[in-house]
Amino acid sequence: MAQYEAEMERYFQALASVIEQALAKAPPAPPARYIPQTFDQRFAGKAFVVRGDLSGYEKGQVKQLIESFGGKIGRNITGKTDYFVCGSGVGDLFKTAQKHKTALPSADYFEDMTR
Repeated sequence: MAQYEAEMERYFQALASVIEQALAKAPPAPPARYIPQTFDQRFAGKAFVVRGDLSGYEKGQVKQLIESFGGKIGRNITGKTDYFVCGSGVGDLFKTAQKHKTALPSADYFEDMTR
């Protein structure tokens, strides 16, 4: 029984070491973003398209904030789109937004827009 316990102790120590190494190599967590508690209509009449993951925001959180501030969420970028809020990996939509001269706020700038 003592041999079994000693073997389990060695196993758990080795496992703890591997976990510590993995955590040390993990990228840092994204910063927590400011989420307002009250909303006005600052985005009323503005059209937004949201794509990709924005650092520090949970899935769907950016769209929810835009709608809470009175903005409209669109599916496609057109000449009537005011803002294209995008994270990484959006590809050709970025070029389309540039072609239509659509504003491209970063995650940090979008956070400032909601303060």
